[in-house]
Amino acid sequence: MKKLSRNNFFIFALAFPILLLLTMLIKPLTATYFGETVKLQTVPYDPRDLFYGDYVDLNFEIEEVPLDIIYEPLLKKLDIHGDSSKPYKDVKVFIELREDKASGVYKAWRVVEVKPKSGVFIKGVMSPYVNMTEGQNLKKVNINIPNERYYLEENTGKQLEKESSQGRLIATVKIYKGYSILQSVEVNK
Repeated sequence: MKKLSRNNFFIFALAFPILLLLTMLIKPLTATYFGETVKLQTVPYDPRDLFYGDYVDLNFEIEEVPLDIIYEPLLKKLDIHGDSSKPYKDVKVFIELREDKASGVYKAWRVVEVKPKSGVFIKGVMSPYVNMTEGQNLKKVNINIPNERYYLEENTGKQLEKESSQGRLIATVKIYKGYSILQSVEVNK
């Protein structure tokens, strides 16, 4: 086997980090150009970061799902009875989405553990613990999806926080094969 000359090694050492960084762009660019555009209801909070400026920390409506839309085999992995003595782990899941024709906002339709072959779905991580909704007997599970921060122009975070307290923010997200990119946040009037 030939040894790399000093020049070839130097070129390789310069090119490798650049190629590595370029491969990190593949998923976001693919989702941006080929992904399906969906709108999700949000509930943001905490509008300021000392280093990054104004941002909105987003919670999505689809992140808290009732037990009746979780696929049956996946229910067995949940701590439904509050027995916290078992060692539970977070579970990677896919939230299948369907558009509400009246509002144009996508809602959680079903939660599954196996990646769907078609349709609009978003990847997330489900907590194995079940929450009881206050004042009701409705049980829900939290699922974290990756799009949680949206950075804004300086001094605009407070305005969006005010709009969010009235439930008027909608996030536009591009989704491609479960991978999602947050595009924008707007006020729904």
